[in-house]
Amino acid sequence: MERRNENFRKRRSYYDDYKKTASGEYIYAGLRYEYVSKTGKTRAAWMRDMLLMCIAAFAIVFVPGFLHVPGLNNCAYVLLPYGVGIIAAGYLVVITARLAMAKDDIKAWEYDRSIKAFPGGTVFLLVMCTANIICEIVCVALNGIGGKTAEFIIYLVCQLAAGAFALLVSRLAKSVKWKVIESNGI
Repeated sequence: MERRNENFRKRRSYYDDYKKTASGEYIYAGLRYEYVSKTGKTRAAWMRDMLLMCIAAFAIVFVPGFLHVPGLNNCAYVLLPYGVGIIAAGYLVVITARLAMAKDDIKAWEYDRSIKAFPGGTVFLLVMCTANIICEIVCVALNGIGGKTAEFIIYLVCQLAAGAFALLVSRLAKSVKWKVIESNGI
């Protein structure tokens, strides 16, 4: 029970960064991070590029579900990585949207849940795209292509493209430095 309470406290620790003023309002008094581009892009342009790439990766992973890809409608070892790949791409969209909703300077907890999550999220998507390709090739090798060559090729190309977008998102996320700025503590 103690461990459960400890984990709960860690998850909610960002509440400690909010301090009550004399008038009873709560203001944020923790660390803040400011966007500093290494390439000269504005934050708005950088966020637009990040959102577009993450949404494109999600769409590209999702599209083969509308095709009759061999194994995608009845083979668990093809369906499982496909579903998890959709979750991985959706996770990138969520953390990018969370960052886009933040103001110009982001709070420490927003930084931890978005900027620090990009490397893991992109690796997760890349691994799932690789797993999708391997499982689809194994399925076709074991069961044959069944006259669905075009769908098979489209599936593989979509997974390769989503993996490429994951690498681009990772590279774009690394093109920014986040500078710690002074807190407006009480």
